[in-house]
Amino acid sequence: MKLAMITGASSGLGLAMTEELLAQGWYCITIQRSTRGLEGLLKEYGVIQMPLPDSRRQGRGALEVIHQDLRDCAALPEFLEGLYARVLDILGTSGKPEALWLILNAATLDPVAPLAQADSKALENHLSLNLLSPMIFISAFERIFASVAGRAGFAGAGVKESSPGGSGAPGGLRPDSTRPQTGGALRAESSRLGPDRASGPGGSGAPADSASQSERAPGVPGSVRDAGSGAPGASQEAGAGAPGASREAGAGAPGARAETLRVDKRIIAVSSGAALHAYPGWAAYCASKAGLDQVMDAAAQEAGVSGSGTFFRAIAPGVVDTPMQEVIRSRGPEQFPMVQRFRDLYSTGGLSSPAQAAAKVLSLAAQGKEGYLRLDVRTA
Repeated sequence: MKLAMITGASSGLGLAMTEELLAQGWYCITIQRSTRGLEGLLKEYGVIQMPLPDSRRQGRGALEVIHQDLRDCAALPEFLEGLYARVLDILGTSGKPEALWLILNAATLDPVAPLAQADSKALENHLSLNLLSPMIFISAFERIFASVAGRAGFAGAGVKESSPGGSGAPGGLRPDSTRPQTGGALRAESSRLGPDRASGPGGSGAPADSASQSERAPGVPGSVRDAGSGAPGASQEAGAGAPGASREAGAGAPGARAETLRVDKRIIAVSSGAALHAYPGWAAYCASKAGLDQVMDAAAQEAGVSGSGTFFRAIAPGVVDTPMQEVIRSRGPEQFPMVQRFRDLYSTGGLSSPAQAAAKVLSLAAQGKEGYLRLDVRTA
């Protein structure tokens, strides 16, 4: 199984990358505030039950959609504990985990204005979404997935293969038992994208007991739930994949052994030319993208020290025909003095389509064995 988490996937480049990965057979989990652009993919790829065995899946992609406001950085640590525990469980039950990618795409351009005119709350929201939330995602990723060896390879501490009759699926991989337990504040969407429902085909038209089935099986993909996972103080019984689930019986059972799991672990951040070149009216955007490049570089160096085996890629997709470009063209020269350049690019066909940019970004993301690379689709 190849699994990717993508932030900001409801439109533009994020949606196109999700479509491309699903077509390649990836298991995709998308996280975003607005999910209205994902209805079609949910009908085709949505997951409401346990992943089918490889022999039945036949390389078909699968999709889970999670609603989360990434500007609310205070809520992210608990959210990510639950999300990443879920990912460990999905990888563990897949039998053949191959790749684990985190694609940091969610971003805003606003405020587009001279810094002297920028609203302080807008600046705070901008930096929370574009810079602080990616830092929190990366921090939790490197901590929680430390038990998953990257391609460099090391014995995954706390990653166990269950013995026959032990807890979990045969050969299942389970998270380390030393992390604090949390139910995970996850919220999902149905195919109609109503709040607090498991994503997947059928949505509200699914069998009436599908939600209760999910609650009875906390580790089942597609059963992303509210904080608390269905009951006050619910601990997600041992073996459900929650951080802190001890699995002492399984881990200590005769025949249990440490597993060296070699997975292609990558964190991909969508960068921008604005990370390298300052534009008047884009002070916040330039700062957040430059900062994100530096975060990725520093995190890659830290990964080299820790031996986590994670590859880091910051990739500038070029000028892409997305809703962000519509925002740019709508602003006046008093807000963004260089607006005419972007209007001309649009009118002369100088923008890449999201699908074209997504294919190039994902191709570049998979390349290289260096710890950190900053790449641009226009020059790579």
